Amino acid sequence: MSDLSGAIQNLNIGVVIMPTNFDVMKKAMEAMQLNITGSANLTSSVSSKAFQGSVSISDAQTAVSISFLSNEKQLAALLPPGKNLAINGPPVVTVAMIYQGGLKWLAGRTYNLLMVMIPVVHTGKNGKTQGQFLPVVWENLTEGILMGRDLLGWPKIYADLPRARRLNDTWQSTASWFGFQFVDINIKELHPLTPAEMQQRAEAAKKAPASAGLICHKFILKTGSFFETDADYLTISTNEGAPSATIREVLTGKGDIRFIKGTNEQLPTMGHIIDKLAGLEIKQILDTTIVTQMGGGMGAVKILE
Repeated sequence: MSDLSGAIQNLNIGVVIMPTNFDVMKKAMEAMQLNITGSANLTSSVSSKAFQGSVSISDAQTAVSISFLSNEKQLAALLPPGKNLAINGPPVVTVAMIYQGGLKWLAGRTYNLLMVMIPVVHTGKNGKTQGQFLPVVWENLTEGILMGRDLLGWPKIYADLPRARRLNDTWQSTASWFGFQFVDINIKELHPLTPAEMQQRAEAAKKAPASAGLICHKFILKTGSFFETDADYLTISTNEGAPSATIREVLTGKGDIRFIKGTNEQLPTMGHIIDKLAGLEIKQILDTTIVTQMGGGMGAVKILE
């Protein structure tokens, strides 16, 4: 199997929102395939009870994901050393901008996320675990960041994540910090999936290896020391017990993504992160998908040993 064909099989055909892995999307795509057969679609805790299983209660949630084939050595350099993680399959990077609907734990309010994901396999006490590693996640709400870092171990940091701009068949998603834009996602020729495109994604979903969830490195320094840690382990956010989601619309188009380097004055706290992401080789854009859904939510979160 060529690198390209293998990469296509590992495409993330959508992102289940506030969650976990891509199994729900795989099932949704398979179900949609049945419907079209024979026809011409990176700290203070809040209540974990309120957060776990939180779902949309009003507006639909939309996830914009773009996947590209990259350089395996570059991606391996983003993995935490000594944690028994390795790149799993073709070196595909998926960047997802997630615009959430009203959330129960926020009394109907909302916030957005920007996630970077890399396919990995972890070798531990329980054997091999396949999943998506998150080297960094940006959000635009303090409570979500604090809760995610404390409870989930997600590497969350702040960014301004405005609503997407859509005009006719074009779409733009951006992220910035104090006025400096560091991510730009553009999609042209936006259109609903054709039956042929739907079938292609459904077949890719069936062949893709199962993902156990989102894997993160929880790392917290001990107060008063730069050499000791309070936490230094991997977590995995699974889909176990998560509420189901209803897919409303799946769009695709020709996508392009840029991570934009800034000076120390422009990005004093995260410039080293953007530099690494901007330096990733983009060999080929593999997939661009916009999924709108209702519902969905967090599953069980565990320590990965």
